[in-house]
Amino acid sequence: MSEQIDRLIQIILMLPQYPQAISAGKIQIKLENQRVKVDARKVQRDMADLINVFDDKLVCEPYPNYLRRNPNAYFENDKSNRYSWSKNYKELKLVGLNINQALSLHLVKKYLVSLLPKVTIDDLEPLFTEAANVLTHFENNALSTWPDKIAIVEATQPLIHPVVDPLINDLVGQALLSDKQITMTYTRHDSQTYDYALNPIGLVLRNGSHYLIATKIGTQDKRQFALHRIKNIKLLNTPVEQIENCTLQDCLRDGQMGFNLTGPETYDMIRFKGIFDMITANHLSESRLSEDQNIVKLDHDHYEISATLKETEQLYWWLLSFGSRIEVKEPLHLRNKMVQTAKAMLEKYG
Repeated sequence: MSEQIDRLIQIILMLPQYPQAISAGKIQIKLENQRVKVDARKVQRDMADLINVFDDKLVCEPYPNYLRRNPNAYFENDKSNRYSWSKNYKELKLVGLNINQALSLHLVKKYLVSLLPKVTIDDLEPLFTEAANVLTHFENNALSTWPDKIAIVEATQPLIHPVVDPLINDLVGQALLSDKQITMTYTRHDSQTYDYALNPIGLVLRNGSHYLIATKIGTQDKRQFALHRIKNIKLLNTPVEQIENCTLQDCLRDGQMGFNLTGPETYDMIRFKGIFDMITANHLSESRLSEDQNIVKLDHDHYEISATLKETEQLYWWLLSFGSRIEVKEPLHLRNKMVQTAKAMLEKYG
């Protein structure tokens, strides 16, 4: 298959159903995400060729017309976005999707969509629709009822999570896929607003909220940004700066998602020791704090647990959640911090 024919097929597959539409600039980004190098002008020529062949099945109109139908859509005023295209025939039925594949796609949509870039979600939408149809068709098959028999429950108080602007989510995904820098305005938790120029590193989903891990341009200062607090984001054409030992996994190992609210500093390793009740100790015997965790039975109801781990804010909050069922012994400064918190609580409730 020639390169052009392959590209035309890819473009046809990504055209949305009218009244939705897509511009040449968006088609170019989708193709580049599939490792197809092409400029917007070539995309426009490809669309002209497709219009000549499928004149009665494709719609070409000025992109501002789409914006009038969708006032919340995003529009960059450049030549690649002056026109948009869509198809005006019904989606072709996908074939060969068995019930196991349909079940997998249904679960992906239910639990993993928030971690996927928008370009991937757009391409999967027809598959999601077909998966739902297949599960309905095989309603007497035991697998079709599987989604109703499983659930993911967070180990925290259920909360209503903040809503992320779809444009912000889309541009962050584009920046991560293309390894390009971004600029943005960010409102911190204390309502202070700052402008940042960043090298995006990765995206983390934590307790229902999305966080961008990034370094400030020209530094190795790693920070985390809640997506729902990002405003006025702009995708630059500048490649991200390559920093040694600065992958997403490196950042997570450094404790970047451990509630570091004070700045870029990394967390110190500590040798933790505490007294736990029997129920908590049984749980930690199955889900360990660290590879070198050690448990010593003191009596029928108490166990001493020691482990080497990072002293994060997350650890502190986790220890507080046990209340009187745990006593921190070491390190001393962490024990003193728990004591001060307990005294403050006693004053409030005394």
